[in-house]
Amino acid sequence: MDVEDLIVAFIEDAKTLSEEQLTDYKRGWQGQLPMALLDAVYSQRTQYLTKNKKGLLPRLQEFKATYEDAAVDLRALLEVSEEEIQGVVGYGVTAGRSKASAVRDVARNLVDLESPVFTANEYCHYDAEHIRAYRSVRGLGKVTHNYLGMLLATPIPNPTRGSSLLYNALRWRPMWTLWSIPGWPGK
Repeated sequence: MDVEDLIVAFIEDAKTLSEEQLTDYKRGWQGQLPMALLDAVYSQRTQYLTKNKKGLLPRLQEFKATYEDAAVDLRALLEVSEEEIQGVVGYGVTAGRSKASAVRDVARNLVDLESPVFTANEYCHYDAEHIRAYRSVRGLGKVTHNYLGMLLATPIPNPTRGSSLLYNALRWRPMWTLWSIPGWPGK
């Protein structure tokens, strides 16, 4: 397969993507490790945004507005109690424990590493110690870990929507990028 064949394959793949697939994660929480962590853990079995503007996303936005420092630094997140997290983000449960406690355990694990992780700048989604710090927490695993990476703009397949190569490559790009592709349906 040469480059031209690959471009044609990308264009054909792009034509199969829905508007939702192209806009659902247009921002994520790039540069905001605690927010991405909250989102990844709390989005399990939760409606992200309802027609009435309710769901997880508005609660995450409220948390970010209420705890500005905790939105970007795990040390500040650890100063927010489990009860305070639950009061804003919700009382969800994973593997018989509160999602808030799972979030705090991951944060503690990352902060306690030999090379501590405090912010997204120090976090590496593919670092074995960082993976272990996340996945060792009861109730969390590969899917939510991959979702964390996706929310931080790490190039990985979307764990819940399949792994369209073009979708994975372009999901963070503005729509005008797609409109510049010859034959793109929205052009």
